[in-house]
Amino acid sequence: MIDMYRRYSPLVSIITPVKNCSQYIEQCIRNVLAQDYPFIEHVLIDGCSTDGTLDIIKKYNAMYPDKIVFISEPDGGACEAWNKGWNLSKGEIIGWLGGDDFYEPGAISTVVEFFKSKLDAYFVFGRCNLIDDRNRKILTVGIKDFDLDTVLSSCTNVIPNPSVFYRREVIKKIGQLRTDINCCDFDYWIRAGTIYKIYRINEVLSSFRIHKNSTSGSRSSYRIYAIERYKLIRQYGGGLSLNCLIGYLISLIMDMLKYVFGSRLIYYRITYSLKNLLITIQYHIYGGKKG
Repeated sequence: MIDMYRRYSPLVSIITPVKNCSQYIEQCIRNVLAQDYPFIEHVLIDGCSTDGTLDIIKKYNAMYPDKIVFISEPDGGACEAWNKGWNLSKGEIIGWLGGDDFYEPGAISTVVEFFKSKLDAYFVFGRCNLIDDRNRKILTVGIKDFDLDTVLSSCTNVIPNPSVFYRREVIKKIGQLRTDINCCDFDYWIRAGTIYKIYRINEVLSSFRIHKNSTSGSRSSYRIYAIERYKLIRQYGGGLSLNCLIGYLISLIMDMLKYVFGSRLIYYRITYSLKNLLITIQYHIYGGKKG
């Protein structure tokens, strides 16, 4: 296995912000440890968990001190925690993974092989399965190429966080995440896309869990993100478009539907299918690249 990477074997740092995620964090840690690429460090930024999450992290840190790195201290949320993780990490290639998410088997080696084949590439993302709290698949996202002009005109986010990987030079070039907004990831994709070509691997690399305790599963989250995306689009030169208005109205419908369906799986399938359909329509209208 190690011979395969003898000529190019970068350390890969996986950053995981976490707080009160004892139900899923062990699966997340074990999943990273089980990746077949040998040169990985898992940097966990704990926001003073009180539910046993920190005990689980400490257990694995004691077992794998060279692979599991952590700090536990108050922070202002996931965006600030990711910045702390970047500062603490040592890897040449960096990915971010939520404490309730996990990678597909072989995902890291797939990414390293991509960077190995394209030494001039700095940023890549792959597909991502959205799953519920019982590991049931909702749908797959990350199916469209990133095109900056289309993103700015269509107000859509096509990049799923857990399937994103980039070289450390990206952080050095464009700086850290904003901590004054919730969709700091969307802002970062735009900033990165103004400088680098963003590649897409047409493979599922990760699973992103949606559940009632997650930020993405909370009520009003779609509306908050829709408003912030619109403000960012304006900031980066886009204008008020019919598409932005439609996106906001759909976010309102998504929030209201949470009262209608007793089954979260049915709700997530309907709402995320609606979002995926909207992205597809937007890309056809605004001329984005097909997946």
